[in-house]
Amino acid sequence: MNLANNWLTRIVAGMLAIGIAPFATAAELCVSNTNELNGALSTAQFLPLTIKLVQGTYSLAGSVWHNAAFGDVVIEGGSSLLGGYTTNCTGRDIAAENTVITDSSSAFDDVSPLGNLTIEGLSWHTSLSLEISFFGPDIAPNSEIVLHRDVFEGVQNGGIGVFLSQDESVKLRVTDTLIHDSHGAGYAINCALDAYVLDGTLDVEFINNTVTSNSANDGGACLIIDSGSSVQGSGSLSAFNNIFYGNSGPDLRSDSAALLLIDNIIGTHSYPTPLLPPVGTLTGDPKLDSNYRPIEAPLSPAINSGTEDVSGGLPATDLDGRARVIGGAPDRGAYESNINNAFVQTVTNTNDSGSGSLREAIINANAASGFNIIGFDIGSSCGPHVITLASPLPSITSSVFINGYSQTGSAQNDLDSGDDAVICVILKSGDASASTGLRVGPSASGAVYLKAVGMAFSGFSYAALDLKGGSDHVVAGNHFGGSVGGVNLTANQNNVWLGTGISGATIGGDDVSQRNIISGALGDGVHLDVPSATQL
Repeated sequence: MNLANNWLTRIVAGMLAIGIAPFATAAELCVSNTNELNGALSTAQFLPLTIKLVQGTYSLAGSVWHNAAFGDVVIEGGSSLLGGYTTNCTGRDIAAENTVITDSSSAFDDVSPLGNLTIEGLSWHTSLSLEISFFGPDIAPNSEIVLHRDVFEGVQNGGIGVFLSQDESVKLRVTDTLIHDSHGAGYAINCALDAYVLDGTLDVEFINNTVTSNSANDGGACLIIDSGSSVQGSGSLSAFNNIFYGNSGPDLRSDSAALLLIDNIIGTHSYPTPLLPPVGTLTGDPKLDSNYRPIEAPLSPAINSGTEDVSGGLPATDLDGRARVIGGAPDRGAYESNINNAFVQTVTNTNDSGSGSLREAIINANAASGFNIIGFDIGSSCGPHVITLASPLPSITSSVFINGYSQTGSAQNDLDSGDDAVICVILKSGDASASTGLRVGPSASGAVYLKAVGMAFSGFSYAALDLKGGSDHVVAGNHFGGSVGGVNLTANQNNVWLGTGISGATIGGDDVSQRNIISGALGDGVHLDVPSATQL
């Protein structure tokens, strides 16, 4: 214990010496200038840190990451590098270019993660290599590297590269990220977005990214398996809702046939015949404006043409922070347009039935074809507003997104640990016959799905959500049990029931805004009676 305390004391003393205030907790720093960032990156070699960057421009020229290679510099597992914070890190806006990372024009910045690492809300004007090298210390097994809402712009030495040459399994997840106008090639970075495997297994997920107008040597986005080495690596690539277009070389390249390609725009490609046939691939011009957003006239084919059924759950927002789904389906690429092609119903009161009620909205949605959205506009405040059911709601027979976060005053969770979501709509059973809250019956076709977010559920004697038919359901950002806005929630018998008739469901997701609070059930929090394809 004394040794540990002395070690921590030396780190804190070193931080004070370079002008960084000691962290409020053992794992968090708020930095506001280049010297503080460089000191924090040095400290993160020894203990996990969440490094919060106040909006501005930072240079890595004097940091330990500058021109490092071969595992010389590490970052502890469990660390995060997060941009977009306001003064003293009291607020956050991670829109592109709010927080910029630079280095000298020929620099190549390299770091070796020792475990999970998240990089979010940063605009990089310098290349970045995440090197998991046999020259360096071992990464923790089954680690995950996450890049979310980042920009790589005009980078001279390629763009972003993740390289694996250890016999470990690592996951790379890249979401809502824009990579454009990168060029040249640095050490091993030959694509603008490069996943390179020499040894071990690298499983890659690309979700809602835009990779365009890059002239890196070997193409746009790549998963490259080094087949020339004596030790053979392996990898898989899952890509949903991306735009890979207008790059030098193939827009999407892979040496692996373990490909899952769903609803992407891919201009040119180079990969073996995928084990699973691609679905929904478009090859034409995505029609992006000068800021790489889909244009609305003439309509970009990226608009409302993606899928919500993605590995790990769909990101809650786009690169700008706009809601990820505006309309019947998410757009492809890093940005979401304002085009809404869905049938929208608005709940304006807490009545059990009649005009403006939730019951009426579900009836109208069932009568409409295609995809439907039910939003809430009950008064001018959060409430919370309690909808008490005197009888069961109709079973849902047409795909619908019921969005509790549309109510004024609500807010999605944005904490990495814990939950600060503000829930403003509570659905409550007021009669024994109302034993379920929202229901998709076993007779619903496979084309029917329910997405329910931002609601609380109280007192249902069978299940708050009863899903026995349909497919690809999403339950995210909801509260079951506990209290909401000072209103105690009566325990449900079961919070979520997943029956054998469904084909796929996602409970929660990788994004912190998708976190459910599932507690207090008299029976099961989530009852599983489903195929193995269901994602939890």
